[in-house]
Amino acid sequence: MDTKELDAIAKAAGSPSGKRKEKYRGLWLAYVAEHGYDEAAENYLFDGYQLLSELTLAEYLSSCRKPLESYQQILRGARFQGTSKSADNNKKLGLHLILLSDLLARENPNSSLLGAVAGNVIRFSYKKPELTESAPNLPERMTKLPEMLKRLLIFPLKELHGKKTCPIQSFEMVDVRRKSFCKMIVESIPEEVARPDAPQFLQECKQIAGLGEASVAQETAEKEKKDVPVVFSEPVATVKAEPKEAAEDNVSMPAAEDEAVQLRRELAAQSKRADILAMKLEAAGKEREAAARKLEEADAKNAELQKDVAAARARTESLQAELSRKDERIEALQVEIASRKEDYDRLEATLSKQQQASLNRLAQDLGIVYADFQDAQPLEMSVDLGENLRDELADVFHTLEKYGLHFDA
Repeated sequence: MDTKELDAIAKAAGSPSGKRKEKYRGLWLAYVAEHGYDEAAENYLFDGYQLLSELTLAEYLSSCRKPLESYQQILRGARFQGTSKSADNNKKLGLHLILLSDLLARENPNSSLLGAVAGNVIRFSYKKPELTESAPNLPERMTKLPEMLKRLLIFPLKELHGKKTCPIQSFEMVDVRRKSFCKMIVESIPEEVARPDAPQFLQECKQIAGLGEASVAQETAEKEKKDVPVVFSEPVATVKAEPKEAAEDNVSMPAAEDEAVQLRRELAAQSKRADILAMKLEAAGKEREAAARKLEEADAKNAELQKDVAAARARTESLQAELSRKDERIEALQVEIASRKEDYDRLEATLSKQQQASLNRLAQDLGIVYADFQDAQPLEMSVDLGENLRDELADVFHTLEKYGLHFDA
């Protein structure tokens, strides 16, 4: 797929129109359908955040054949994890809320993924989530957090029409972190929690956060008043019935108020420290998971190398066996050659003896003719002598034919 059009729309200046948004959405979904959710898809998702609704991610997840692998790929992304400075918390919070609502809507979702996503929701709900030893206090919550919770989490849960979602207690996260997550939701949208038809998820949040109906209303009032101290007063009926006692009680009320405020401040400080520790614990857990993944990858590579080594050893053993067979064959052939050489030597000696015996017999048979020839040399040639020599020569050829020598006429 050619990404030039995606790049052009993402880089175009000006406020995005509805047509541009729809075009970018279609191109992004087409890209992930062809290439999967890779680094480029993540960059297009964040760089074109103003062009894409958060629901586009939910649309992609609904079409995935292997949602678990898709979730893992998304959560491992550099910009999703917050390791990239180019992505702000507003984007990351919105996309994590989409992931959370999608997971809750599924049958038997992965508890580890639920814990990781819920932890990131807490992390990105702050304007600046980075915590240091020099600045250990949690920063201010995102201004748009209540609106985003309602739109991206609560509304999709209401669309389930009473369908039971995965219990929050099954999220794979430490109890302190779980309580911080629930308390964040209850404190951000208390009006939704207080509704009688609140989804099961919100009811569980209220229960885990340890807040009843009255506590929710009190948290709402405190959120509106912010730093205004809580003023304790006796009920009206009591004041009317016993004005003297009420007046006496009011004398000690400032001390009680100071003590209550101090307790609340200490409780808030402890809650913040618990959040810090939970976030650090979560970061350590992620580092441990990353180390475990690296170890798994190393183990997988080691297993592959062991397979290669085993295959090489098997091949070496096969070659060694084949070499041994060939060595044995060579030795057998060498023995056979030595045996045949002995046979050849014996045969050659026998033939030499037979040849010498034949020559000796031939010499003996021709010896008489040769003696006659020697006697005839000093004589004068005559007709009778020529006839005798001719007869002797015929005997010579006849003798040679007996010994295997034949002459063509």
